[in-house]
Amino acid sequence: MTESRFPSLPRLFIDLATYLGFIALVLCAGGQSDFKEYWGAFHLISGGGNPYDPQAMFDLQRSIEPSLAKPLMMWNTPWLPLVFSPILHLPYELSRFLWLCSSCLMLYLSLHMTTRLVGAKQSLPHIVYLCVLGYPVMECLRLGQMGCILLLALCTSWNFANKGKHLTAGLIFALLGAKPHLFIILGVLLLLASVRNGWNGLKASWNPQFLVGAIFGTLCLWSLAVAVSPALPIQWYSAVTGTFAGPPPAYLWRTATPASIIKELLGIEKKAGQLILLWLPCVAGIAGAVIWKLRTYLRSRMPNQPIRELIPTWTALSVALSPFAWPFDFVVLLPLTVSAMHAAGSRAVSIRAIDFLLLLQIASLGSLWIAGEYFGPWWYPAALLVWVVLARRRSSAHE
Repeated sequence: MTESRFPSLPRLFIDLATYLGFIALVLCAGGQSDFKEYWGAFHLISGGGNPYDPQAMFDLQRSIEPSLAKPLMMWNTPWLPLVFSPILHLPYELSRFLWLCSSCLMLYLSLHMTTRLVGAKQSLPHIVYLCVLGYPVMECLRLGQMGCILLLALCTSWNFANKGKHLTAGLIFALLGAKPHLFIILGVLLLLASVRNGWNGLKASWNPQFLVGAIFGTLCLWSLAVAVSPALPIQWYSAVTGTFAGPPPAYLWRTATPASIIKELLGIEKKAGQLILLWLPCVAGIAGAVIWKLRTYLRSRMPNQPIRELIPTWTALSVALSPFAWPFDFVVLLPLTVSAMHAAGSRAVSIRAIDFLLLLQIASLGSLWIAGEYFGPWWYPAALLVWVVLARRRSSAHE
């Protein structure tokens, strides 16, 4: 009997009801939605202004929320609001509502693709809902963040690569450049894996078309920004490096990464020292990727798993070792979460690797707890890890 690639009507009804509940919950929660930063950035760009100018952003956002105490800035690449201009050009309230609906739809599509890619075509409902109800997803939807966009881009690229359409996969992967610091290690690993060197495992899984697609997609996105305003790339660079007069530069941020907690505990005040500590885990991850490639080449052996099956693990590693990441950025770890839940009792997947990455997630979210902000987010990955361990023990007891 062939399994359906689409959810059954009862499950679809429950899913839709769940997401309608999400919409109602987020709309009722209100608060200072981070969506203001994307909406404001688009309208500043369309008006010929600088989307990274704190004063200009503050004046625009005060027009929609007079009680706002400080501007909510967008630090993402300038082409992001241009790509979503069909939604962002609308009046604020309507635009915010459609952004939320779109985020819920992207989340659903991403989970549907992920459960099929990891082999759980009839994915257990409690697995999916436990993933969706996790803290990062709720935080992302509540704040109006762009995590669901990154998640859908990641899962869609993964899906096309799994089908052998590497050029299309690379084109879609370029969208992850909206937050490049999160996916540096993942990009390096895919770049190394795309090099042809005669290994059957790698050659059968990836080819240089993925790299070509990613480069071409990136050039197209930046060309869009330059076509609208040639000054946008310079304005973005000035903002993220702290040379623009405004909020504290990025190296002073306290975020949910091991690098950030190390920086806080050591209490280093000099800019050079903080930058080194923030980027050291990422550089170490890149060095580890290169060593992995060399060892595989010298031993002339195939990887234990096809490259496409390692995407969730590589993504988690890339995010965990990034210099900056907020709790809502962990939405992109949903593929690993689904994979961990599905394989909790299976010996086909390296359980130790999953446990290690979940512990990294706990450490990352714990950094904000120790720093006195976002108290409590660590419970989500901690509960997930306990769930995986207990599920594995139950499965072993039945073998």
